[in-house]
Amino acid sequence: MDVVMIVDLSGSTSEVRRHYGMLVNLARAIAVGLPVTSGHARLGVVTYDTTARDQFHLSTYDRDVEALLNALEFNHGGGTTNTQAALRLAATMVTYAANSRTY
Repeated sequence: MDVVMIVDLSGSTSEVRRHYGMLVNLARAIAVGLPVTSGHARLGVVTYDTTARDQFHLSTYDRDVEALLNALEFNHGGGTTNTQAALRLAATMVTYAANSRTY
């Protein structure tokens, strides 16, 4: 299973700054709940504000849960909310050309 988390760090989400630790803990809890070490799941993360960013790709932390959990620290963004760019980027991450699984 390939999972791409999309995290809104735009300026319109002032609650993110206030509850940043909860956001990181939620992302980590999702990651821990996935069968990453067995290779049955891979996780990618897209963050966005005005611009969408591929924080790490599906194969970046293949089977390495500890490194994956350490990578789940997001830089606070700002700017406008460009959800469309984030969805577009996430969609490209789960294509065959981007090394997604072939089921």
